[in-house]
Amino acid sequence: MFHIICYSTIYIANTNTAVNNLYRKIGGNIDNFMTIKKYNKGFYSCDILFIDECSMVSNNDMITILSKKLLSV
Repeated sequence: MFHIICYSTIYIANTNTAVNNLYRKIGGNIDNFMTIKKYNKGFYSCDILFIDECSMVSNNDMITILSKKLLSV
């Protein structure tokens, strides 16, 4: 017997170019791919958040991302 577990995912990156590259490589629903600025301005819920090139994310943006994610848990 197999159990299928589906997780909602969001992929974020610093630039639109990086977002488009992620989408081309991973595929899926384009609505789940966005820039960090868009993610931080809106309210999005997901089980797993992927941050592309997280070492390039500013400290302020990272604090906002993590704060939003912790509040949604």
